[in-house]
Amino acid sequence: MSELGSNQGQDENKNTTVFDSANLAEKQKAEHFTNVEGSEARAKAAERQAEALKKKAEAAHAGEIKKAAKQANKEAGGSKGGILNVMFGGWRKWAWVAVLIIALSVCVFVYYLSTGTISEQQADKKAESFKESCSIEDAESSYCFEALDDFENYISNEGNLDTKIKLLKEYEEYVMLEYGDAGRVEAFLDKNKNNGYSDENKQALCKIYKDMYYKADNWEGYFNDCEF
Repeated sequence: MSELGSNQGQDENKNTTVFDSANLAEKQKAEHFTNVEGSEARAKAAERQAEALKKKAEAAHAGEIKKAAKQANKEAGGSKGGILNVMFGGWRKWAWVAVLIIALSVCVFVYYLSTGTISEQQADKKAESFKESCSIEDAESSYCFEALDDFENYISNEGNLDTKIKLLKEYEEYVMLEYGDAGRVEAFLDKNKNNGYSDENKQALCKIYKDMYYKADNWEGYFNDCEF
């Protein structure tokens, strides 16, 4: 081979691209990082999009709940007004007023009945207390002035007329039995005979008078009609 041919072959070899493994590795590495960065960016974008859609859905759901709550409140208010109108509207309110008046009247009646029962129980205790006090005082002075005065004051202030008649009977029977003091008994009965008694109470008081006259042998008073 001539020198010219040899030189030409060398020139051709110089122009030919030589394979370099280091350059290939660098290139692959660069492509790899580019792909990774692109994947991460796409993933973050998808995540942001998903979060936005989630918030949008939650807001829409909250709006629907709020709307439903307002509608329920509105319907409840209308229903309440309707019920009140059915119960108290028009003539019905006067019916309720009548029912209320009747209920109050019953309560007052029951109260007075219970008051009468309590006053009778208190009267029984007072009568027993009077008898004990009178017995003690009588043992000291042969007459129970203070106990009688106290008992008479209690009877005069008794507001329940049924109870008062009962106490007058207790008073008359005790004083006539223990002392036979018809004058004091008659004077006290006269003091308490005009108090707006019922016919039943007047009959009971008349019997008290007659019992006193009978024990005092006052037949004129016994046979006379009672006048109140």
